[in-house]
Amino acid sequence: MTTRVLEAPLRPGQAALLDLQILTDVIIDARGASIKDKTLHSVVELCALRVYSILEEFLQRLFYQTMLAEETEGNGKPKFQVATQDELELLLFNTGSRREKYLDWLPYDVTLGRAEAYLVGGAPFSRLKYRPVELRAVAELAILRNAIAHPSDYAGRKFQELARLRSYTSDSPAEYLLSIRSGEPEVLHLVARSSTIVQGLTSTSDCDANNLMEPERPFEAEKKAPLGKFLCAGCGGEQELPEEGTVLAACTHCLVLNRCEACGRTTRVSPTWTRIFT
Repeated sequence: MTTRVLEAPLRPGQAALLDLQILTDVIIDARGASIKDKTLHSVVELCALRVYSILEEFLQRLFYQTMLAEETEGNGKPKFQVATQDELELLLFNTGSRREKYLDWLPYDVTLGRAEAYLVGGAPFSRLKYRPVELRAVAELAILRNAIAHPSDYAGRKFQELARLRSYTSDSPAEYLLSIRSGEPEVLHLVARSSTIVQGLTSTSDCDANNLMEPERPFEAEKKAPLGKFLCAGCGGEQELPEEGTVLAACTHCLVLNRCEACGRTTRVSPTWTRIFT
């Protein structure tokens, strides 16, 4: 008698990375195959749609896992305990006096808003909050998805704006996705960036996530910033913010006061700050 061993289900990050790797192989095989251009165009457009759905499914699964306080990727923690998925969905699907039929997870600000409402510090989803490269990649993915799945006038205009931003003369999303940048077609850049996002959100620490993803944007003095230690871009001095939303002080060593000769007003100029991950 043979005993069947049941494999444990893949975690959200593991499943997403496996699916994205499969898409990479499909794209590479399709580009190397002797198929018609029209067929290749259909393949890359379908792959772009699939990337979008993989990312959305991953965000939902990771959020659910974190809220249910299961052994979670990304080390996020819920603000309050939810016992079952049914209880969680009763909470999420009811907004005010109406009940939602489904939940969106993209654009990313939807996920981020939900995470900040229900998870401590919005973690791990807040790891993307100040990273313009990753946020731009998700926004571009949404533009391409809409241009393929819902080719309205608005979606078409947004796609053309994206193509001009890349300096491509693309008439269709497929042509855009097959355009070469840094030796690879855009569709492979799209898959690679999505993989990086998945790995960043499921890393065991913020430091590991920071090492994987592109840098955060600089933080301006005298404006709100996330908790953590910050390094002055001018002198290398440090300051620490104990909680989210605290105002970064201007660097006393680098602060410059400028007086306008015309109006007599004085402005304070201080270098930007960079968050330190250790």
